[in-house]
Amino acid sequence: MPDSDTKTLLIKGKAGLGNRILSTLTGMAYGQMSSRRIIVDWSDGAYAAKGTNAFPLLFSSPVFSPDTAPPQTNDVTPDVWRDHITWSVEQMIGKYDPKRFSDPTIYRKYCCDLSRTDLPQTLAVYWSYLPKFRHIRKHFKGQYAHLVGMSERRIIAELMPQLIIPLPVITDPVDQFVSEQFKAPVIGVHVRHSDRKSPIEKICRSIDRLLAKTPEAQIFLATDNRAVETDLKSRYANIIVTDKWLPSPGEAIHYNKTDVDPTKSAIEALIDIYLLSRCDYLIYPGGSTFSYLARCIGNFPSSHIIDVEAFDPKVQIKRAIHNFL
Repeated sequence: MPDSDTKTLLIKGKAGLGNRILSTLTGMAYGQMSSRRIIVDWSDGAYAAKGTNAFPLLFSSPVFSPDTAPPQTNDVTPDVWRDHITWSVEQMIGKYDPKRFSDPTIYRKYCCDLSRTDLPQTLAVYWSYLPKFRHIRKHFKGQYAHLVGMSERRIIAELMPQLIIPLPVITDPVDQFVSEQFKAPVIGVHVRHSDRKSPIEKICRSIDRLLAKTPEAQIFLATDNRAVETDLKSRYANIIVTDKWLPSPGEAIHYNKTDVDPTKSAIEALIDIYLLSRCDYLIYPGGSTFSYLARCIGNFPSSHIIDVEAFDPKVQIKRAIHNFL
């Protein structure tokens, strides 16, 4: 079959690592269910030089070859991507919907119709801010039939190690850190405190409760804010952290405007995600896809999980809206 006729799913990346990994995972599953060749495009400049695809610098996948190029065709869905398949989602929304970056429904305009696996167009484009497994559940047949009835978290835990595999540049430092630094029961703590603010006092109360039960435990802290790291080190003696670059206060790592290598920053962040997943306990803000991903891929008993935003009405309403849309 000529390359121009090969039905392809082009998965675009946007926002932070948690968002784009969970979005890409959904897209890969949908692409396989649609019998389409899969291409992942993270060349938006967030985690590599603009124009360089960051995905194969961080991950391998049995369903994607980094040498594969999108078919040269105008037979595209959604139609808005016609003549723009090399553009990033950021560029597209900036051009056509500049006031809708935070609109939870905006993905619908830039994502193919997930209710169908028989789209006739040669090239389908997938993008979303968050996982959309709810929308593709009805396609769980064949190799995906065993996912029927699973929660979203279980689906992610099942598919991540199969479809999105971190490279040794990530797994080797994770294994070394665990071997050298994890000496006792470890409480993993994620504090996002840049463009979004985690409830630090709730996090500290949760740490105190766990330490009362396991006073010998270490605390592995993953944060994007140096001041938070300093603060928690002043409160707790047994804190361990990775050595990484952090942005100016209030600025998200993936939007930093410094000369720091964005791929190096991505690797450092992914090391933290996988280290969180290797802890014995996890304290995290449920509204963060970063630590939600760590929860999904970690083998945590439910009694070892504390979501400090579990009863935050704003977070729960936002989550419900995104899950429904």
